[in-house]
Amino acid sequence: MSNLKNVRAELEKMKKEMAAKEAELKREEARPVIEIINDVLLNSEDVQEKMSAYSKDEARVIAKHIVKNIDAVISESQGEINELRAKKKERAEKRKAAKLDRELEKMAAEDDYEDDGMYGVNQFEEPDPYETGQLQ
Repeated sequence: MSNLKNVRAELEKMKKEMAAKEAELKREEARPVIEIINDVLLNSEDVQEKMSAYSKDEARVIAKHIVKNIDAVISESQGEINELRAKKKERAEKRKAAKLDRELEKMAAEDDYEDDGMYGVNQFEEPDPYETGQLQ
């Protein structure tokens, strides 16, 4: 029975470690985006002017409310985000089509095959016997 308790304790420990690692992964994934937001805030004269009036402790209270209301900020931004995503998708499709065109042009330029048809007769100039009704 004590062996079972040891297994359960080990599982709990592993779950806590896994949760900590998942939290670290989320932090690392979010870091580049948060740094962009940080840079925008730091470079905004309006934000600088307003925030310079507060102490560090007061800024923590403000930050707490920003975090609390992040869903509202994101939902207000959703229309612009969707437009941006659509433009990115359109540009990606254009790049993909241009790349395909370049590849096809390159292949055509490299293609030195000349089709004289089978044994010097162009096989597509002759009528199809199935279409003419000769064969059924």
